[in-house]
Amino acid sequence: MSAPIAPINSPAAVGDIGPLAMPGTPAAASDAFGAILSDAIGKVEGLREKSQQSIEKLLSGEGGELYQVALDVQKAEMGFDMFVTMRNKVVAAYQQVMQMQL
Repeated sequence: MSAPIAPINSPAAVGDIGPLAMPGTPAAASDAFGAILSDAIGKVEGLREKSQQSIEKLLSGEGGELYQVALDVQKAEMGFDMFVTMRNKVVAAYQQVMQMQL
């Protein structure tokens, strides 16, 4: 004979799960959006810092090639432009949602 199966409502079967945040809930969505935004800001800031360091190295004579400095600056500019474009798209989408009538 096999062991008896515990009912679902018993504490041994369920255990202590605790509160769950579903992906569709506003709290979970805002946390995920905040994490994505924070990550994007960090990446753009990292590109800016790298370009600034490249410029300082070139101007101080520590080394570094001019083409590499130009490339780093261009990457930082493109990253910032893309971030601003995405921010504008998010703001436009938010404004469209706010204009919807229920």
